[in-house]
Amino acid sequence: MAYREKAKNLFDKLADKLDELMDKSDIDKEEIKHEIRKRLDELKRNRDYVDEEFSRFREEHKDKFEQLEKFVSNSSKELRDAFEDLFKRKSGK
Repeated sequence: MAYREKAKNLFDKLADKLDELMDKSDIDKEEIKHEIRKRLDELKRNRDYVDEEFSRFREEHKDKFEQLEKFVSNSSKELRDAFEDLFKRKSGK
């Protein structure tokens, strides 16, 4: 779930930044502004499509995603513990 949220946040921030740049822009050519807005809208539609597809895929493979999340969580804990142990040993010398 965290990856999906990060991707969505990234797209949202990008869209917000582009909107902000467009508002601040002193480009006089409406044609250029129109093209940029058109592409921004396309990016937003693509983001929504990817989000929907990911949700569908995740739901279809819910059990595998749960296993993956547990595996990643356990692996990251083991890695963190190993680093902590390593640094404790180095600082103890």
